[in-house]
Amino acid sequence: MKIKIIASVLLCCLTLNSCSYIEAENKIKQKMKGDPSADIQNEESYMKMEDSIREEKIQDSIKNKVPMNATEEQLHYLGETFELNIYENKNEVTINNFELFDSLGAAGTSLSETIIFDTKSELYDLKSDSFSEGYKLFVADITVTNKSEEGVFDLKYICDFLLEDFAYSNNDNWVIWFSDHPKPEDDPDGKGYYTYTLYSGETKNVKVGWLIDMDKYSIDDLFIQAGNTMEYEKIEYVYLSQGE
Repeated sequence: MKIKIIASVLLCCLTLNSCSYIEAENKIKQKMKGDPSADIQNEESYMKMEDSIREEKIQDSIKNKVPMNATEEQLHYLGETFELNIYENKNEVTINNFELFDSLGAAGTSLSETIIFDTKSELYDLKSDSFSEGYKLFVADITVTNKSEEGVFDLKYICDFLLEDFAYSNNDNWVIWFSDHPKPEDDPDGKGYYTYTLYSGETKNVKVGWLIDMDKYSIDDLFIQAGNTMEYEKIEYVYLSQGE
């Protein structure tokens, strides 16, 4: 039945001088898929609409202190253990606490243990072991338990954790220090910095650090996002306060 309908519509479209076969087919396919761009004249207009919707969501996020697209079940607090499923990779996670530091030394680490020079070299002064004005090292204490089946997901990625703000304006949200990163001899090219091995049933406690401009943000503006950004329904969000 669906094929007959499509064929009839295409036949009608082909009789119109102002509409080519390809244009008619594309519009029909778009409408069948429920694609809103079918009724929009050009890609630029569609992108403007998307930007407008995103801006509305951001303003709601700022006003209500709730991350975009988050449901109540995805919201957590410090000290709360929650499930984190990335594709079929199953974990239990607790963000135990966090601290702010003025230097790497104060956090108990050193330049060689970080990837600051790979990503944020302009924000760090080697001679004084200090950050640019306003910047702090935000360090979270995180516990992860591998709940996947044995031998299935032993390799984990600490870059699944991001430090975000409710306005989604923080461009420094990638991890620059991971306490359990591979040793240089095990990762000579440095490409595996964010990886770690955690066998099924095992638990690991690690420290994870981000650089954050505390002249621009307050702690109430921030939250930790855990999960794969391509799977919004599986992302978990952690407020930087204790639950009631």
